[in-house]
Amino acid sequence: LDRAHWLYRQLLAPVSGVIADKTQLFFDLRGPVSALPPQLLLASAPQSGDMAAADWLVRHHAVTILPAISALQHSGAAGPAAGEGLLAFADPQFGALPAQTQLALRGGLAPLPETEGEVRAVAAALHAPEGSLHLGAGASEAALKSAALGDVGLLYFATHGLVSGDSVGQAALAEPALALTPGGGEDGFLTASEIAELHLNARFVVLSACNTAAGGAPGGEALSGLAQSFLYAGARGLLVSHWPVESRSAVALMTDLFHRRAAAPGLSAADAQRQAILAMIDHPSDPRWSHPAYWAPFVLVGQPD
Repeated sequence: LDRAHWLYRQLLAPVSGVIADKTQLFFDLRGPVSALPPQLLLASAPQSGDMAAADWLVRHHAVTILPAISALQHSGAAGPAAGEGLLAFADPQFGALPAQTQLALRGGLAPLPETEGEVRAVAAALHAPEGSLHLGAGASEAALKSAALGDVGLLYFATHGLVSGDSVGQAALAEPALALTPGGGEDGFLTASEIAELHLNARFVVLSACNTAAGGAPGGEALSGLAQSFLYAGARGLLVSHWPVESRSAVALMTDLFHRRAAAPGLSAADAQRQAILAMIDHPSDPRWSHPAYWAPFVLVGQPD
């Protein structure tokens, strides 16, 4: 808590008078600070060690990360309409991968059965049809590449995020990837370079996975190869994570965010995320969830609205 407040004093206190009445802050981050979710800066000195009572920045402002400051130039311009439908991938099946590959990867590519409930809840909030969900064996890399992506407004992945250097059998991943069901001529690793070749028209891409936000090394790229690739492919905004996420809290945060968006269509993605985070801090289903380890990893990148 003391370090979070010290960082606030260095980064934002000098402009506190300018930002005091602003509802949303946009950050263009470079260097080591790009690995920090701004919402966990502490706006005032801690009075105790109680995480739930701490004066987090998210209590005052919604937060958005810009891929570059130049992204603001086009924020008010009328562009082509984004897609409208949902396309979601969850609980991929990794059994078709060689056993040594499954065990060598970080986390052993453990099954993610709870992610099916996550995307079903999001689909229900959006009144999306059953056919928009690709689950289990259907959550395949081949299914994604054969989909009509230009019609998709919300592209949702609830799976494992892998970083460069993760072991794959006797080799290592040369670039970050999302783990999907293999088959149909695809290995099940949707890599950053493959993502960049997609043609998206999505307003929002959600990577409900681990380690999908920041670049690999402090001082390197501000955004990960996964995030950069989705933006390059045409996504207008992303929700990505800074560290390995605990699955139950991630499900709760994501479903609450999209329930709020569906209930109030004019609510911005940044405000919906802020409200969902505050609900997790102040009214957690599990007392541990008031700690930022659970609510802070996900950051909004770009402008899905």
